[in-house]
Amino acid sequence: RRVLFRSGTKGDLSRAFAYATKYMAFALTPIIFLLMGASIQIIRVPLGPSYTLASGYLALLSFTNISLLFGHGVLPSFFNGVGRPRFYMIFSVAGAGMQVALAPLLSIGLGLGVPGLIYSILISNMVAVTTGLYLASRHFDAKIDLQAALSIMSSSILAFLVILPIEMSRFNDLVSLTLEVFIFAAVYLTAVPLLRGLGPEDLEILGSA
Repeated sequence: RRVLFRSGTKGDLSRAFAYATKYMAFALTPIIFLLMGASIQIIRVPLGPSYTLASGYLALLSFTNISLLFGHGVLPSFFNGVGRPRFYMIFSVAGAGMQVALAPLLSIGLGLGVPGLIYSILISNMVAVTTGLYLASRHFDAKIDLQAALSIMSSSILAFLVILPIEMSRFNDLVSLTLEVFIFAAVYLTAVPLLRGLGPEDLEILGSA
C-alpha cells in the first residue's frame, strides 16, 4: 500500500493528504450546512408536520460531522495507506474514549438528554481529528490546507444564511426544499472559487482524476 500511495503522488505524502482533505471537504461540508439549513423541510416532506421537532436534532447531528472539513474522513485511509495502522488505532481510541466518557455525563449527568448525546459525538469527533492531524503532521509532515478549509466553510455558511428565509417561509414544504437545494448549490459553487477555496490547479487535478 505504501508503494502504491507514494508512486501515485510521486512520493509527496503531505501534498496528497492536503488534496484529499480539501476535496472531501469541498464535497461534504456543504451537505452538512444544507441539512442544517433545510432541516425543517427535510423532516416534514417525508414524515409530515407532526415530526417538526426532530428537525432540531437533525441540524445538531449534521453539525457533528464538521470534523470532515479537517480530514476526519481521510485520516483512517491515510494511516492505513502508509502502513501505520497503529496510528489509526490511536486516532480511533481517542475519539471512542471521549465518546464513552462524555455521552453519559452530558446526556444523563447534566440532564441534557438527546442533545447532550449529540454534543458528545461532536466533541469526540473533534478530539479524534485533532489527534489524527497531530500524528500526521509530526510523522509525515502532512497538514490540511487551512486556507481552503476556511474558504469552504465560509462559502457553506454563506449559502446556509441565504436559504434561512426560505426555511421560515410559508411556501409548500416540497417547493421550499427544492428552492433551498438549488439556491444553496448556486451560492456555494459561486462563492467557493471567489473565496479561493478551489483554484485552476484543483480543476486540473480533478479533471485528471
